[in-house]
Amino acid sequence: MNLTKIIKTNVLPMLGLGIAAGLTTVSLMSANTVKTQQTEDQFWFEVTSGQPGQEIEQPDPNCPKLTQPDCARLYNEEDTELTPSNERVVISGHESNYVDYRTKTM
Repeated sequence: MNLTKIIKTNVLPMLGLGIAAGLTTVSLMSANTVKTQQTEDQFWFEVTSGQPGQEIEQPDPNCPKLTQPDCARLYNEEDTELTPSNERVVISGHESNYVDYRTKTM
């Protein structure tokens, strides 16, 4: 009986705090990760003179996601179109509709 009282007053609250701390840590770690994934209907464009240039497969690995979208931008398909020469371009007036970006560091 005395052992049950010790478990209820000491062990269970500590176990609950441990579980809560673990769940909080996992939640914070997952919230801090970049979850943007390129789908088939999204396209990366390099940025030239502040405007989207030609389509690229992936942004330069030396361009992290910081504050300025001046290395590459990711656009949804509805903000792009194919030209008669079969090149994908950002529709005029849709330049600010990017969904992800990368920043030049040098």
